Amino acid sequence: MSNEYQQYEKDNPIICPDCGSNQANVFLYIKDTLGVSDSFGLKVRDRVGNLIQKYKKRHDISEKTKRPVIITKHVDRSNPHITRFHHKVEELDEHGILYRIIHEHIDINKSKHRK
Repeated sequence: MSNEYQQYEKDNPIICPDCGSNQANVFLYIKDTLGVSDSFGLKVRDRVGNLIQKYKKRHDISEKTKRPVIITKHVDRSNPHITRFHHKVEELDEHGILYRIIHEHIDINKSKHRK
């Protein structure tokens, strides 16, 4: 543990609301507040800090067929004059073996707020 964390722990003890003990189990506290997400996201920035690419992929359940789907969104701003948006939805087939594309589109728009 770092000295800064140990000093913070001494100055701000966590007190149990049930028994009043200040010997808190930090790992149990963190475990109760974190959840697992079934998605992946990635952002790429240039040297100045402008967002160039944004990618997100997540798993979900189709409301219509109740089958698992994979939703992919990709925003590409690498060209300063246009923004390319790619959206794709893949659904598990009726046999539960392969994913097939049920929706896909690509939008290309004029870029905003960039020179």
